[in-house]
Amino acid sequence: MLKPSKEFWRYTPWLAALLIGLAGASTAAETALDRYVAKPDPNYTYHQYSASNRAGYNAYFLSMTSQQWRSAAEVDRPIWQHEIIVVIPQLSLDSTDTAILLIDGGDNIGAPIDSVDQNIGLVSIASGAVLAVVRQVPNQPLYFTDDPGRGRQEDEILGYSLDKALDTGDEEWAVHLAMTKAAVRAMDAVQDFAAGRGKTIKKFLVMGGSKRGWTTWLTAAVDKRVKAIVPASIDMLNLGQQFVHHWEAYGFYAPALRDYVEFDLPCRMQTPQGKALLRVVDPYAYRDRYTMPKLILNATGDQFFVTDSSRFYYGDLPGPKWLRYTPNTDHKQSEDTIVKALSWIDDVLDNKASPQITWTKEGEDTLRVIPTNRPKEVRLWQATNPNARDFRLENVGPIWTSEVLAPQSDGSYVGRVQQPASGWKGFFIEVTFPTAGEIEPDQIYSTGVQIIPDILPFAGQACGGTHKSYLESPQQSSGESGIGLIRGWICQANKVEVQIDGGARQQVAYGTTRPDTASVCGDTNNGFGYTFNWNRLGNGPHSMRIFADGREFGSSSFNVTTLGEEFLRGVSGEYTLQNFPQAGKNVTVRWSEPHQNFVIVGATQTLPAKAGGVVPQAASLAYLESPQQGSSESGIGLIRGWVCQADKVEVQIDGGARQRVAYGTIRPDTATVCGDDNNGFGYAFNWNSLGNGVHNLRAFADGVEFGNANFTVTTLGVEFLQGVTGEYTLQNFPQAGKNVMLRWSEPDQNFKIVNYQ
Repeated sequence: MLKPSKEFWRYTPWLAALLIGLAGASTAAETALDRYVAKPDPNYTYHQYSASNRAGYNAYFLSMTSQQWRSAAEVDRPIWQHEIIVVIPQLSLDSTDTAILLIDGGDNIGAPIDSVDQNIGLVSIASGAVLAVVRQVPNQPLYFTDDPGRGRQEDEILGYSLDKALDTGDEEWAVHLAMTKAAVRAMDAVQDFAAGRGKTIKKFLVMGGSKRGWTTWLTAAVDKRVKAIVPASIDMLNLGQQFVHHWEAYGFYAPALRDYVEFDLPCRMQTPQGKALLRVVDPYAYRDRYTMPKLILNATGDQFFVTDSSRFYYGDLPGPKWLRYTPNTDHKQSEDTIVKALSWIDDVLDNKASPQITWTKEGEDTLRVIPTNRPKEVRLWQATNPNARDFRLENVGPIWTSEVLAPQSDGSYVGRVQQPASGWKGFFIEVTFPTAGEIEPDQIYSTGVQIIPDILPFAGQACGGTHKSYLESPQQSSGESGIGLIRGWICQANKVEVQIDGGARQQVAYGTTRPDTASVCGDTNNGFGYTFNWNRLGNGPHSMRIFADGREFGSSSFNVTTLGEEFLRGVSGEYTLQNFPQAGKNVTVRWSEPHQNFVIVGATQTLPAKAGGVVPQAASLAYLESPQQGSSESGIGLIRGWVCQADKVEVQIDGGARQRVAYGTIRPDTATVCGDDNNGFGYAFNWNSLGNGVHNLRAFADGVEFGNANFTVTTLGVEFLQGVTGEYTLQNFPQAGKNVMLRWSEPDQNFKIVNYQ
């Protein structure tokens, strides 16, 4: 996203670097991007204006008109024109129908290019593939009629166009659409031109850096001819979350983002209008479409992006995929980065499988890497900034250092670092694989960058703290017991996770219908819930942190009281609590084994015979755990269970409208049945809203019923009881000589166990 000089783009060091080594996508529905690229444009045409023959290759120079973007009343150059360099090897070393397309920059000022640096031709010779470079993406400079004195280039155009798209509601104002169409039309032109010279091209390996890397992603999303991609220096997928993370890491927007900050785009992208626009221009919106091989090249010191930005998208991309962070480099990357990509590119052209790595994080300070092939070398890289969570090269310099790791007995490699004495430490593992070819460079891949401590110094402060969320339970200093629900809401997230007592993060089901959040969020599917057995933690104080897309938005310290066991079985007990919720009133509570807690039941009741409670055949791969048939419910409780495979889980209470339930919580106990473990669902529900008496609940997975239960609700006469307190000792529970203390919890609208002796 730097503004390059014309000389930079004339010879494209990307390809020059390539020569050194060789010589020595939730499936996105159709969007405005799809429609814009597919729309015929009578302006499209191309012609050859020059040629150059060299030893081993022929170079051709084409002038292409790709489209009309906007009108002459809006911009001085609505008709986009580009130079395309097409290099065809005279003797193919490989039999390939895949061409390499480099999406390049440059301006539309001056005479057309009519010469090729010999290194570009040598790339084509060595690869045996047609190599094409499409320039002037975007056309520039552009003078817009509402600001005629300013010729905009590069990020100035992108920022201006996004502002226009938001102001007008016209998504085609976003110049990303035109940049993508230019790349697609270039593939059309190269295919047609090469066919006239006896070269059949069916597929393309598409490359680009910075905003051309952005275009590389979007081109792959809309054109099935794209066989593989190499996006570089564009560590920004899931852009809305990236903007928030950027501020929460730095406390400011880096100067490199000035052309976007000028229009307040980081914060405007958090609005409903901004989110709608991101569904068009953010490659993350198309992530399910990216099933082709992907080599993602990033830099640890990029001045545009926070160093651990890949955490927001890499895990959500389908394979095959490769990642490399190059240490001590910035947005411009280094020649070594591209040189080491050559062998991967050659593997794609030859339909060969490249070696890969997978990794896991074990606690905050440890990474474990598992390579598919025996590596030549494995290094742990780390850097410390004692003052800020900031690893931009321009700010800290080349501070990354490395050490060689030895293999473990199982063939994995473990990198462990020490917490910094102050500030923050970044670390990642880099794996080098040897190649079979004598002149081919080694292949180098890496993990994503981890930063510890995993604390954002300016959490919750982005956009004036308007990134709305709330952790409802557990609350600070609350008492927890039995089986409860970690619950709350957040306006926009792709993934919600919890971390308890510093352990591994666990994914939480997200997307429950919460009508009460509509005025804040603009929609209602913002609830999250995670069923958790507090007894598992043991008696005493504990802590929890909660994250949305890796960004912490809530934390609490709480106290757990158990009855000495993780799950108490085979006991019963019923007690009358006098003078609650007011003098002269009594409440009856009964032990509920499924809840591992007491529930309010009022006077002893017998569940009447009633239709329902039938477990459908589908329940062999799904289970409604709560409420159960014949159970008693009170206060704020849990609708919970698991389903092996579903796109949508819904519940219907008393024959009313179906409500969507958050689905996807990690449930290790379902792995043997389902083959994976992200099968839990949970829905916090205020049973008091139903009123006293018998009620019915049905559960559906993708419209198929899998659970049905009749249950009894007992209320205290109001939907939400406020301003009362109460503490009671229940003697001889769960056995003679033992006592349990209960305390009223207003957030839970029920009693909680707070002491056991």
